[in-house]
Amino acid sequence: MNKFRCKLKTRKRIEAEIPSNRWGWWKDVCPGKELILRRATASDVRRCHLSDGDKRGPNAFFCEIGEDGALVSKEAIDYVKVPPDYISDNKKMQRMQKAAEGLLNRYTPYTKGVLK
Repeated sequence: MNKFRCKLKTRKRIEAEIPSNRWGWWKDVCPGKELILRRATASDVRRCHLSDGDKRGPNAFFCEIGEDGALVSKEAIDYVKVPPDYISDNKKMQRMQKAAEGLLNRYTPYTKGVLK
């Protein structure tokens, strides 16, 4: 399982950049904090409650580690990094970091943040 260190946007940025019908638990519980997340799967999306009419698939989310992890919208992520202890080979680490940044950029049309 690929794990990613994801820093959430601040509450102010979430409120300014993400439509209110897409806010999640993360807006009130941990804005601006760093979480260890994994890619969301179709079963994660089926298991979790989404707003009425929200048809986004697993590519629009990261998920908390564990079987019953909660979804975190990629729109809420300020930046994503591969944990340094996850990969020992530096070149592979750089490739994984670039891929992680690509995951975030590809599926967050509302994100205006800059990757760090």
